[in-house]
Amino acid sequence: MEHIIEHHKFQETLKQIAIEQNLELEDVKKQGADCIKELYAQQHPMAKLVSVKGFDYILSRAYNDKIDVDPKGIKKLMKLMQKNSVAFIMTHKTYLDTLVLISTLARYGMPIPYSFGGSNLAFPGLKQLGNNAGLIFIRRSFKDDLIYKAALRHYISTIIDKGDHLTWNIEGTRSRTGKIIYPKMGILKYIKEGELQSARSIKYVPVSIVYDLIPDVKEMTEEGKGQAKKAENVKEAINYINKLGNDYGRAAIRFGDPVEIDEDQQAIIPDMEEDSYADKNTLPRFAFELIHKANAITPVTTVSLVCHTLLNDFALTKKEIEFKVNKLMTYIGQKQEDVLIDRGKKIGVTIQTALNLLQGARIIQKSRAGQRAQYSLVSTEYLPATYYANMASSHLYHQAFIEMALVKIKDDKSSNRITNFWEEIMRLRNLFKFEFFYTNKPKFSSEIEAELIRFDKNWRAVVSDPKGDISALFKKQDLFVSRAILLSYLEADKVVCHTLNSWDVEDDFNDDDFIDLAMFKGKELHWQSNITRLDSVSKPFLINALRFAKNANLIPVERTLDYDGLENWKNHLDELSERLFYLKQIEVQNDKKVLKQQSSEQIVAPDSNNDEVHNDEIIEEGPHITAFFDMDRTLINDFSAKKFMTTRLFSGKTTTKEYLTQFATALIFAAGNRDFEVLTKIAALGVKGIAESAFTELGVQVFEDYLEETIYPESRELIKKHLEKGHKVVIISAATTYQIEPIAKALGIKDIYATEMELRNGKFTGRVSEMCWGEGKARAARKFAKKNNVDLSKSYFYTDSIEDYPLLKIVGKPVATNPDQKLSQVAFENNWPILRFEEPIEKPVVNGFRTALAA
Repeated sequence: MEHIIEHHKFQETLKQIAIEQNLELEDVKKQGADCIKELYAQQHPMAKLVSVKGFDYILSRAYNDKIDVDPKGIKKLMKLMQKNSVAFIMTHKTYLDTLVLISTLARYGMPIPYSFGGSNLAFPGLKQLGNNAGLIFIRRSFKDDLIYKAALRHYISTIIDKGDHLTWNIEGTRSRTGKIIYPKMGILKYIKEGELQSARSIKYVPVSIVYDLIPDVKEMTEEGKGQAKKAENVKEAINYINKLGNDYGRAAIRFGDPVEIDEDQQAIIPDMEEDSYADKNTLPRFAFELIHKANAITPVTTVSLVCHTLLNDFALTKKEIEFKVNKLMTYIGQKQEDVLIDRGKKIGVTIQTALNLLQGARIIQKSRAGQRAQYSLVSTEYLPATYYANMASSHLYHQAFIEMALVKIKDDKSSNRITNFWEEIMRLRNLFKFEFFYTNKPKFSSEIEAELIRFDKNWRAVVSDPKGDISALFKKQDLFVSRAILLSYLEADKVVCHTLNSWDVEDDFNDDDFIDLAMFKGKELHWQSNITRLDSVSKPFLINALRFAKNANLIPVERTLDYDGLENWKNHLDELSERLFYLKQIEVQNDKKVLKQQSSEQIVAPDSNNDEVHNDEIIEEGPHITAFFDMDRTLINDFSAKKFMTTRLFSGKTTTKEYLTQFATALIFAAGNRDFEVLTKIAALGVKGIAESAFTELGVQVFEDYLEETIYPESRELIKKHLEKGHKVVIISAATTYQIEPIAKALGIKDIYATEMELRNGKFTGRVSEMCWGEGKARAARKFAKKNNVDLSKSYFYTDSIEDYPLLKIVGKPVATNPDQKLSQVAFENNWPILRFEEPIEKPVVNGFRTALAA
C-alpha cells in the first residue's frame, strides 16, 4: 500500500491540489494517504476461494442449474484476458449480478476482477473479507472532494498497471423495469482517467445478465409505484439471502466484444439531436455504445417470452402459449445464435417449467383444470410481468416499428408510399427514443431493412407499389409483437399528456410534484377505461414519458403551455392505439387458422451449434494416438470411492480393522495431512486379510446399483469418436481396479491403469503395490506409450483435477474436463480446452481423499 501512496504521480497531484486550493501540503498528503487506505483492496488467494465458494452456495440456493453461457463468447473472453486487462461493464438487474459474473469467471479458470461496492455495504466481516477478495468500497458521494477523486483515479491506475481486471455496474442502480437503463458516467470516468495515467490500456467488455426470476422484483416494482427504497444494511442483506431458498429458475450471462472509445461510435444519446454531435467520441457516447452493445447480447428466457405473450392476451391455454412462444423463439433464434437460454429443448417442457415458476411466484394464475385450463396474469402483478417481458424487448422493437409503420401506410396509394413508410419508422424511433437504445440513423435503417427481409422477402416490391396489398403482407405473418412491446409506453405517454393538459400553469413546475400527480391521474384514466394497463402508471415509465415531453418542449415554460402541441401528441397517441387494435385483430384471425392444425409440445427451440467452451475437432487418425481418461467426474458424474465405501460399510461385512483405519484416515485428513499416498497406505491396512473376490463382487454391485447411470453421455460420445479414429482409449485413475473395471467394460475400454493393492494367495496384504496418482499417472502413461508405440505428443488426456498435472503436461492435447478451480486456472493460463458436461452430484473437499477412503 505504501508504494501506492508514495508514487511520484500521486504525490505530484496532491501537491498541485494543495497549491490550487491554498491548503497545507502535509494535510493534503495525509488526506490522500487516508483515502488510499480507505480504498485499498487486495486479492488474497484464500479470501478469493472463500468468496467464490460462498457465491456458488448463495446462487445454488436460488438457481437450479449451472449458469447459462454463450460458448463462443467464453472462448473470445479467455483469449482477450490472457493478453489484456479487462473492464467488465455489467448491466444491473439484482444484487446477485456480481456473484454471477465472478462465479462464471472462476468456473472457467479466468482471473477474478476487482469490483466496486458502496461504502454503505461495508458491514463488519463483509468489509474485511471484501477487501481481501478484491472488493473496493467507495463513498456514495464525493462530488467536491478533489483529494478523494485523485486517490480513486490513482488507485485505479495502479490496478491497470498490474494487468489486473475491474468490474462495475454501468447503470449505477438496479433496473426497475427489466430494460437496461441510462448509463452513469461516474466510475466509467475514473476508469478512463485511471487508464490515461497508467502505462497500460484496458479493454471494455459489455456484460448482460438475466434471470428467469429474481428475488427482489416485487420490491423494485413497488418502488416503481412510489414506495420508498429499503435501506441497505446487515438485516436486509440477511433477509435477502434467506429469500433465496425458493426456486428462481436459471441465470444466464453473455459477454460482448470489447468496445474502444476511439472507434466510430454507432449508438446515439436520445436527449441530443444526432446532427449536433461535435465530437463522435465523447465519454457519454462511449457509455451509450457500451449500453447498446450490452442490450444487443442480452439473453432471452422462456419466462420472459411467456410474460410477453400473456401481456398481449388476457388468458391462454398452455397449447396457445406454446404456439406463440415457439414463434417468438424461432424469430429470436434466427436473429442471433445462442441468445435463448432454453435452446435445443422441447417447447412443451420449457413452457411448463416457466409456467410453474410464474405460478409459484404468484405472477400468473391457472383458471381451470384439464386441457382447457387457461393461464392469465394476476391483476396486481402486471408490473413484475412487464419487468420480465422487457428483458426480451431489445430483440423485438424493430419488428414492432415495422408493424406499426406498415399499418400507417396500408391505405396510402401515393407514389411516395415507400418514402412515407421510412418517415413513419423515423417518427416512431423518435417517439420511443427514451425507451430503447438505438444506433445512428444509417445503421438503424440497415437494421430495419434486415428485419423487413425476415418479415417478407418481397417487402420492397409491395411497399413501393401504390397498388401493393399491405393487408396481404399481414395475413402471411405468424408473429406480431407491437402490442406487447409498445402498449405500456404509449399509455404512459397518454398519462403524461393528460396530466400536462390539466396542469395549472400558475403553479411552479417540478418533476417530483408532476410525477406524483401523474400517478394519480393515471389511476383515474385506468378507472375510466381510457388506458388498459396499470403497469404504465409507475414512476419508471412516467419519468421517461416526461423526458420525451421535455425534449419536445411540451412542459410549462414561463407559465405557458403549448396546448396545440399537446393536442397533436394526444391525437398521435390515440391513432397509434388504433393501429395496435388493428394488428391485434389480424393476429387473432391468423392464429385461429394455424392453431387448429399445429401442436407445439414436441417442437424443439432453436439450438446452438456450439455447446462447449472448447469443442476442438478430433482430426488425426491412427493407433499411434491414445486418449487417456481419468474416471471420477470425467467419465462418471459421481465419486466411485464414496459409493464403494458406503456400500461396503452398510453391507454388514466390514471388519473392525476397516472401521478403525477409515476413521484414522478421516482424522489425519482433518488434521491437515493431504498426502494422498499416506492416506491410501493407511486405508490399505484396514483391508489386510480380506479376499479380493469380495471387492470384485462389490465393484460389480456398486456399478449396477449406482454408477452405471452416472456415466456422462458426453464421455460416451468422446470415447466413440476416438475409437472411430482408430485411437487407443485408456482409463488411468487413482481409483482401484475394482472400481474401474465394470465402468471400463461398459464403455468398451480394454486398458486400465489403477491404484493396485498387493495380493498374496487371493487376499490383500495391507500394502499398496502401485500408486496411480500424480506422478504415478505420468509413469503409467509413459509405460503404456512405450509398450504400444504411442506418440504422447499427439495424445489426449481428459481429467477434472489439478492433481493430474504431471500427466497433463506430457501429452500434446490436455483437456480440462469438468475441472476444479485450480485446474480451470491452469487451463486458462495454458489455453487448454475446457469441457463441462454438467455439475457433479457432490463435490469432495480434496480429490485425493475420495480414493483413499476406498483404497
